[in-house]
Formats: sequence, C-alpha cells, structure tokens
Amino acid sequence: KLRVQANGLQEALSENLRLWQALMFDLMEGENGLPPQLRASLISLALWVQRQTSGVLAGKQKIGPLIDVNRSVARGLGGDTGQTGE
Repeated sequence: KLRVQANGLQEALSENLRLWQALMFDLMEGENGLPPQLRASLISLALWVQRQTSGVLAGKQKIGPLIDVNRSVARGLGGDTGQTGE
C-alpha cells in the first residue's frame, strides 16, 4: 500500500515539475509578453519548485510548501488575491 501511495506521489510531483519547467521555458522566450520583473520572479519560483521537488523525492523536504505555492499561483490566476478588501 505504501509503495502505491509513494508511486502516486512521485507521479504527481513529476507532473507538477513538468508544468513548472514548461512555464519556465515559456518565460525565457523573447516573445513572452509579461513584464521582465514578473518573468524573472516566476522563473525564480520555477527554479525553487525544481529544488523543492528534488528534496521531496529524496525525503529531505516536505511537500507542504509545494502545495502552498501551487495553490497560491492557482488562486492568483483565478483572480483571487486572497485579500478580503477590508
């Protein structure tokens, strides 16, 4: 049972890493229309995701921070800044 769960986690981490790598390569393209500072920040985040994923797969890092980053980015892409307006 643990092996099945571990394989599922490894697959999810691999898929997440592929997504971030694709994003990073797109951000490095000259035709990318995002502002340079935003591009640089997102590339830095993608590099962090790579390091964190390697650490999780090696058993040296926790998965929680990766989940938090993905949720934050997803909320931001959906227009939810997390602010209540108060």
